[in-house]
Amino acid sequence: MNPVFSCPRIKAVTLALSPAFRWKLLPQTPAERDRLSSALKLRPLTAQILSNRGLTDVQQATDAAQPSLRHIADPTSIPGFADASAALMRALKQGTHVLIHGDYDCDGLCGSAILHHLFQSVGIASTTYVPDRERDGYSFGPRSLEAARACGAGLIIAVDNGTTAYEWLDKLAEEGFEVVIVDHHPPGDQEANCAALMNPLLADAESGAFHGYCGAGVAWLLTWGFLRDLHGSDGQLPENQRRLLMDTLTLAAVATIGDAMKLVGPNRGLIRKGLAHLSSCTLPGVKALAEMCKMPDPPTARDIGFRFAPALNAPGRLGRAQVTADLLACTDLTEARQLAATAQALNDERKNLQNRQARQLEADSENQRENGAAALVIGSADVQFGILGPVASRIVDHSGLPVFAWAETEPGLARGSSRAPDGYNLYPLFQAADDAGLLKGWGGHKQASGFHFDPIHAEALEKCIHEAAALQPKPPLPELVIDCEVAPFEIDVAQIAEITSLEPWGRGFQPPLFMASGLKLLRGPRVMGADETHLSFELERDGNTVRCVAWNRAASWGGLQAGDQVDVVFRAEINAFRGRKNVQWTLEDLRTSTGI
Repeated sequence: MNPVFSCPRIKAVTLALSPAFRWKLLPQTPAERDRLSSALKLRPLTAQILSNRGLTDVQQATDAAQPSLRHIADPTSIPGFADASAALMRALKQGTHVLIHGDYDCDGLCGSAILHHLFQSVGIASTTYVPDRERDGYSFGPRSLEAARACGAGLIIAVDNGTTAYEWLDKLAEEGFEVVIVDHHPPGDQEANCAALMNPLLADAESGAFHGYCGAGVAWLLTWGFLRDLHGSDGQLPENQRRLLMDTLTLAAVATIGDAMKLVGPNRGLIRKGLAHLSSCTLPGVKALAEMCKMPDPPTARDIGFRFAPALNAPGRLGRAQVTADLLACTDLTEARQLAATAQALNDERKNLQNRQARQLEADSENQRENGAAALVIGSADVQFGILGPVASRIVDHSGLPVFAWAETEPGLARGSSRAPDGYNLYPLFQAADDAGLLKGWGGHKQASGFHFDPIHAEALEKCIHEAAALQPKPPLPELVIDCEVAPFEIDVAQIAEITSLEPWGRGFQPPLFMASGLKLLRGPRVMGADETHLSFELERDGNTVRCVAWNRAASWGGLQAGDQVDVVFRAEINAFRGRKNVQWTLEDLRTSTGI
């Protein structure tokens, strides 16, 4: 075995801790690893990480490791582009007012802002309308029609919504509105009644077209293609519009991460270039929020996912999505800073509310778990609907069970979000409740769906879902896929820097996880954080010491003591403090050392 990956274990057991996950250690591929290491001039460990992601071909690995904008599809390859561009050209020539119909999440808000800035640059008058998460729900509704009438729109362009809004598309057509849909959600089995439906999912899988763009990504492709159409295929875009494309590329990159799209194929170049431009972005809203969030230059996808995108999403979760819409459309930096401060304050409020209500709902979920429930149904009249999705996800992570969380949004109506562990299918549970007449509606994905019902049926719904879940296979513990087993000395600052150079990491291109065995705790853990939920401690083996942090693990790992010996799964990071860089491990799971 290559000595880089050798890892003798220490036989000692002083504490009985079981892992929260199943650990899957990937097999090593020496031939592919060494070939990639030589061709790309990477360390063997870095090359093994690429091989573990199926990138054994040198050109594929090079494209993934060095993504660029040349991998992004030509806009003309996206079904519906020609019709969408033609509709915008008519609006420009005829002086038509356009209603940008967005969505309340990061993707829909960024996509709306992209089109707003496009229209502003070419002289198309527009108004942006963002539905309210709780009052309106997703896509078109009665207030959408009111907004279109109020602004005198002749054209409505829906961003990140509208593909299957058949009933409302018919109503809008009857009222004389021309509608263009710029979306990435799966099409249904009907033909949408609209002037254009630009959606990459309409491309045949056999064509090799990339299906993984977010809604804002499709809006950016429309922007690029329309500007090119405007100036002719051989025309050179003026400097202000070239700048517009780079500035809005940053918004598309943020939305791709915020909407949890797979960071593969063209999305890698889109994100790499978009995030590299963030510090140079001239859009006041982006500049102000980057200052507020103290974004590094350049930021990683993780920085966007945990700091920047949540600040954009938070106002919509609290019924104030217009704050984000105004921030991203803003043209004055002073005003933008005020709006960014509001967005960040709402994000702080969202986090506090989410933590408080999570604790409230977790108590109910724990009672159900103790009673043997195979699914958790939780909710009440005083829960904030906008935070249900993140709370449900948090409880799934802690319990390993599917979760149905609901809130009473108005008298006689409760709306909810469901989440499930990897590999679990929620549909049979929804179908059982639907067959029993307990739901007014439901829909979404197998592992994340929305639903609504009359709250007088709350107890009956809980009982029905419990019974239906008991008939399903018990979900296994979630799995951690581990790239390599290593010793502490093998992960140094230079190694982490090289791994970081492969950014962006995220869904579909997961950041690497490592395992280390037989580590001794040098002293008891130190509690961190204002709410004392995090831990910091040092682990040692063979004279090599490394600092470790564990987020939200104080309750489960706080009893560790000096001398305890453990195996860990971790992410390797660089901790920079007062000009010094040191290796830091962020622990994902821990167990009593198994010895040999």
